[in-house]
Parts: sequence; C-alpha cells; structure tokens
Amino acid sequence: MLNPDQLPTLPASARPEHEWRFVVRDEAAIEDFDDGSLVLLCEQLRLVQLNPTARDVVGRLDGRRSVRQVAIAVAEAYGQPFAPVLADVVELLADLERQGVVERCSDAVRKERA
Repeated sequence: MLNPDQLPTLPASARPEHEWRFVVRDEAAIEDFDDGSLVLLCEQLRLVQLNPTARDVVGRLDGRRSVRQVAIAVAEAYGQPFAPVLADVVELLADLERQGVVERCSDAVRKERA
C-alpha cells in the first residue's frame, strides 16, 4: 500500500473530478455473483450489471476516498499503471452517476457516513 508521500503526482492539467468523492446511492441494492454484480435501483425498478472490476471500484466508494485515491488502490490491486486506471475509474463513475447508482458526496454526507 502506498503511503501519502508515495502517491503519484498529477500534472497541472489534472481535472477537479479526480478529487470528487462518491458513495453508492441509498436507493441502490447490490447483489454479488461469481461473475459480477447486479444493482437494483429500487426507485426506478431497474437493474444495472457490474463486471467484477466495476464492482471492486464501487466497493471502494466510501465518501472519504477521492476518485484519485480509489484509482490508486485499484491500480495497485490489479498491478496496472495509474494513469489509464484513473481514466477508466473516472469514466465508470460518470456512467454510474448518470444511471443513478452512485452520487457525489457533499461534506455533510461524508461526515454523516464517517
């Protein structure tokens, strides 16, 4: 595990969404299977399928870790380079946010979930 002094530095072009924090929406119920997971969006009565890697990312969303920190953990877990993993995590979370699976955390939500 990297300590804070070992975190990859981001270029000046780093985007603000790298520091956003997400949580799984309260309305989402997740059921895990051997080959992935299903998310039931209770209010919409709709299912969203997650592959195992996407489920791993979602499982790391606690409202305290930034997108960047989640990407670092995923890159380490899978032995992959940080930059492409960060891009994939940003894309995944944007898609899951559009679908209503996750939501960006405000400071109030972070404190409530801590």
